[in-house]
Amino acid sequence: ICGYSKLRQFKQYEKSINHPTLIEADGLNRFAPDLLNRITHRYNKMQQADLKRVGLTSIKMWCLTSLAVYAKLTIDDLCVHAIAE
Repeated sequence: ICGYSKLRQFKQYEKSINHPTLIEADGLNRFAPDLLNRITHRYNKMQQADLKRVGLTSIKMWCLTSLAVYAKLTIDDLCVHAIAE
């Protein structure tokens, strides 16, 4: 009876502890956002280097892209589209 009582207490104790999931225990819940940030940063650096080779900046590229999409824009509209996008 004494062993059964201790086993029951242990099971109750086990239930009361919040066990971390495998993902939480390994830190994998932060892996995807961190990986996405690294990929985005690397892509942006490569894009900036490519634009620099042809004499453009990212703002100039956004302006050209906005003009290609909307054709005619005032300076105010161009600033809104180039910066907002």
